[in-house]
Amino acid sequence: MAQTYDSADSPVWMLRSFDMARRQAISALFARLPLHDPAQHFALFALECAHRAGDTPSQGEIARQLQRSPATMTATLRSLEKLGLLQRRQDELDQRKNRVEITREGLEMAERCRSCMDALEEAMFRDFSPAELEQLSGFFTRMCRNLSGIEKEETDT
Repeated sequence: MAQTYDSADSPVWMLRSFDMARRQAISALFARLPLHDPAQHFALFALECAHRAGDTPSQGEIARQLQRSPATMTATLRSLEKLGLLQRRQDELDQRKNRVEITREGLEMAERCRSCMDALEEAMFRDFSPAELEQLSGFFTRMCRNLSGIEKEETDT
């Protein structure tokens, strides 16, 4: 099915417009926090989940979970460590690894980030019915499946 994506109301342009509006809203909500990179928020969330599970993940495990390069994750974690939100220490069994643990301040910051994300979600889905949200989730699931098909096609060639 041939579609044109050169008009402002095409699905591709609407998705791009949505992404820009979402990014602006995130910037506004997070402006009062010392975390400026969304990777920092996600790293804190991952560490908070690990903390609740009684786990102390390695830097590499966090990088894989968040689909970031080890170098990018090192920079992200270094910035969070400077803010006192986490501690890194050498793994006792494998000294090539660093284990990462969220601090009390990090848990508090993760909660502040979660509040910002809750406000974003509330604003974003205001006036949507449960049926519309279910339909939207279905659309996103299908788009992700379609896009992952491209990756599979590329690795098969």
